[in-house]
Amino acid sequence: MTISVNTIDATTTLVSETITANQTDAVYQWINCDGNTPIVNAVSQSFTATQNGNFAVIVSVGDCSVSSGCTAITTLAVENHNIETLVIYPNPVTSYLNIQTRKAITSVKITDISGRKIVKKIYSPNEIDVSDLSAGIYIIEIQTPDGVFRKKFIKN
Repeated sequence: MTISVNTIDATTTLVSETITANQTDAVYQWINCDGNTPIVNAVSQSFTATQNGNFAVIVSVGDCSVSSGCTAITTLAVENHNIETLVIYPNPVTSYLNIQTRKAITSVKITDISGRKIVKKIYSPNEIDVSDLSAGIYIIEIQTPDGVFRKKFIKN
């Protein structure tokens, strides 16, 4: 009789506010360690935090599952200290999202709620065509000389 043992890699890698499970070809569920609760729709290999907290991933391969250690994200509030200088509208949006800020925009990134990158470009003027996005909740990340600002928006 041969017994086969599968090893699951429960380690993660952190780059900025994006945590990536190192195990490939698995099923993923990201959790908030502060309440040990699953994060809705956070089932990709990578997760981008939209608020400070402690996050982990449950990695499943076949019938086996393991949890990673918790990773602390503490930089979001610091980067958003001048958030009042940024306005996005309309919200909810159907076709064009406008960005109003007193600072120069150097780049814009849009991710879906599970952290998958949708758009990353430099924009001028401050209007983004989001008409081709599916209905849902998205996060816009705007880079200015003062830092990175993040806001959620709803696409109808």
